[in-house]
Amino acid sequence: MCLFLKQLDFVRFLSVFPLGVKNLQQWIIIPIKGLSSGKTRLSNFLTDLQRVELNSQLLSRTLGVIKGVEGNLNHCLVVSNQNDACDLADEMGAKTICESNPCGLNSALNIARSYVLTQNARDLLILACDLPWLHEKALLLLKAIIKINRKPLLIEDKFHMGTNGMWIPTDINLPFLFGGDSLKRHTLAWHSMEVFSRRWYDESLSMDLDNQNDFTLLSTGYGHWLKDITG
Repeated sequence: MCLFLKQLDFVRFLSVFPLGVKNLQQWIIIPIKGLSSGKTRLSNFLTDLQRVELNSQLLSRTLGVIKGVEGNLNHCLVVSNQNDACDLADEMGAKTICESNPCGLNSALNIARSYVLTQNARDLLILACDLPWLHEKALLLLKAIIKINRKPLLIEDKFHMGTNGMWIPTDINLPFLFGGDSLKRHTLAWHSMEVFSRRWYDESLSMDLDNQNDFTLLSTGYGHWLKDITG
């Protein structure tokens, strides 16, 4: 099911998907720019077709890991500003939101949160889509850590400065502040709301793919499949 939404459409959206008193669920949100528009920093290294293949593999493998852990993608939402990513996610069984008026990652995540709230989401696990080393054991461990301590959690990137994901409850409207130095900005902004977070570092979740050096480094172990992209 692919939904085209603007943030201002949320009131009308509630009339179509009303809130109900059902069992609350954890939802996993995967933001992705698009298959043809993503990873442009690799344009000097990969052809346009190779970038599309790379983004397709990253999305399908991420969804495959989630399905392997959850058993299905019934509570997984992919949000993108391009139809190609939404179509692939839809084919795999995930819910999708295709932005009609994209305004960046933080805006996309606010739209996604608005949707899952109508689906009785108890909490959100947001994961980056460019994690070649992501595997089921890493996701299972993360979910176990969350279950033990339900304090909001920030997943650090490889430089311990960015945010590759987060777990948050839905009963607090915590701001999304992805971008430069986002780990610190998330921490400070949430702290100002008297919400104290914790941090999680795991190579499988923290080693994201940003440039050619990353591509070479991550083409080992769980990321061996990257070698097939360049032949």
